[in-house]
Amino acid sequence: GSNATTAAAIAAPMVGAWTNQSDPDENIVFTDHSYTSYYEGDMVVEEEMVYHVICPGQCSGSTSVGIPCFTITSEFGTDCYGILRVTETELELSVICQSTEPSTYVRTP
Repeated sequence: GSNATTAAAIAAPMVGAWTNQSDPDENIVFTDHSYTSYYEGDMVVEEEMVYHVICPGQCSGSTSVGIPCFTITSEFGTDCYGILRVTETELELSVICQSTEPSTYVRTP
C-alpha cells in the first residue's frame, strides 16, 4: 500500500458528530463530503466541503500554510478550516487567515 496521505485519509477520522467544547449547544456533523452545523438541535447550515491534504495557497493569501484543511465554498467565497489535530475523541480546527482562537470539538457520544 501507498504511504501517501490522501484526502480520504484526512476525512476518515473526522467523519461523525462533534460537540464544541466551549459551546455545547453547537454540534457539527462531518461526512466525507459535507458539513452540517446544528445549534440547540436546529440545523444552521449544510454545505458541501472538500478535504485537502495540503491546504491550497489561496486560503492563506499566497503560500500554503502546509497543513491539512477542508474548504467550504458558498456564494460568499471560500472558507478554509485548518485541521490542527484530530484524534478518536478530539478535533481542533482553526479558520485559516483569521486571528480567531482554534476551536476544539469533542466526539459526540
